[in-house]
Amino acid sequence: MTSRVKREMGKWVLAGFLTASLTMCGKNNSDSASLTGRASLGPISAAAVIALAVNADGSEGQTIAQTTTDAEGNFSLTVPPSPNPIELVVTGGNYVEESGKATVQVGSQKLHAFVVSAQGKIDTGVDSVTEMVYRRAKGLVAEGKSADISIAIQTAMNETASATGLADVSVSADDPNRPQDPDGSAGKKALFLCGISKQAVSNGRTSLDESLALAQDFEDGKFDGKDDSNATISFSGQSSGTLSSNELQLVGAAQVAFTSSSDNTGGFNASDAAQVSLNQ
Repeated sequence: MTSRVKREMGKWVLAGFLTASLTMCGKNNSDSASLTGRASLGPISAAAVIALAVNADGSEGQTIAQTTTDAEGNFSLTVPPSPNPIELVVTGGNYVEESGKATVQVGSQKLHAFVVSAQGKIDTGVDSVTEMVYRRAKGLVAEGKSADISIAIQTAMNETASATGLADVSVSADDPNRPQDPDGSAGKKALFLCGISKQAVSNGRTSLDESLALAQDFEDGKFDGKDDSNATISFSGQSSGTLSSNELQLVGAAQVAFTSSSDNTGGFNASDAAQVSLNQ
């Protein structure tokens, strides 16, 4: 065998080895998807985070992964890759109100988030805003406006973004005590959550109960204080009373009030709040 033949054979062997290696790497990378994020009202610590498959009609499928949030509300899950949506449920644990700094036990109440598909690495929050998306997507399916939950989720995201003025409704909110970028998407969402806390605590409620009532209000696509049967929404959990017909605007005003309060340890200012446009 000549030296030239040996060199050519060597090239083919090396090419075959590289092709096999790349194929194996690609296969390993597609074996799972990574979901990371933060459960937040303030950061919800020691909470269960459950990932569920979602059926085409929006109903819950089987549990596919589960974990617990850390002290900052962060979580990480590995799930099978899927082009279909995944539902995240957060329950239990506790958080500190951003307004007033009281500790609240979540108990059996739940916050939800939809992940559009499980592909690659995904960051998503589970919070007041994702609960709005969740309830609105469910409402769209129930109303018969969307027969496919995937389409309903995208529509709900767009409608929630329009209503709240938040460009990215699924992003994990910054820790409001240490926002990385107060004027970025994660910072704006953190300030929005602070506004919910301020509005709730100022009226003797928890931000969890406030969030669940707002999300119920938006199930029919309108923030008017009424559910899809036109009945006035009552607070549940640890709170009493009924939801105002202009509650979303009150949350907007509460954001500004929060920025001038002693609870604003993250350095938000009124101009940050003014950039969040709360449209109904």
